[in-house]
Amino acid sequence: MDHRDWCIEEFASSDKSTAATNQEKAGLEATMEELQASMQRLTRELKEAAQAIADSQVQMKRATDDRGAANAEFQQVAADQRATQAVLQRAYDRLKQYYNPDVKVKGFNALVQQPVPGAEVAPAPAEFKEFNKNKGGNRVLSMLETILADSKQMEKEATQDEQDQTRAYEDFIKDSNDQITALQKAITDKTGAKARADT
Repeated sequence: MDHRDWCIEEFASSDKSTAATNQEKAGLEATMEELQASMQRLTRELKEAAQAIADSQVQMKRATDDRGAANAEFQQVAADQRATQAVLQRAYDRLKQYYNPDVKVKGFNALVQQPVPGAEVAPAPAEFKEFNKNKGGNRVLSMLETILADSKQMEKEATQDEQDQTRAYEDFIKDSNDQITALQKAITDKTGAKARADT
């Protein structure tokens, strides 16, 4: 009887030990599956973060190229408008002096031929009628003033657009750099988590 009881006890103990080992094995297998799933997830997330960084860098490069092209276009528009304004201002000043001789315009009086005191003035040829100034000259001056004002307004608007685009570009670059920094930190954290899960 002792032997039989001992055998029964040993079988029971062995069954308990086997059940505990099987349970521990099942727990370890579940933990291993969780770690493998975690490593797969971390690997996927690392690839996604690296791709997001690469995409951000490409977008930043494109934005930089676009900003450079837009700035070059702005510089050309501004130079064109300044040249237009200078030409229009000279034409306006000259016409204003012609239609309103009492108004002195800087730089033009030196070019006007002055009669010599006491010299005889030659009579006009008989076939020509007396030359009179066009009465519509003030309309021309008014039109030049309008064109000049439009050119100044166009330059002002182009300058404002350039400032807005520059501000938007700077904000985009700052946000992209912040995003890249956050992604790089996430990569570092996930690489550490992956290394811990691998051991």
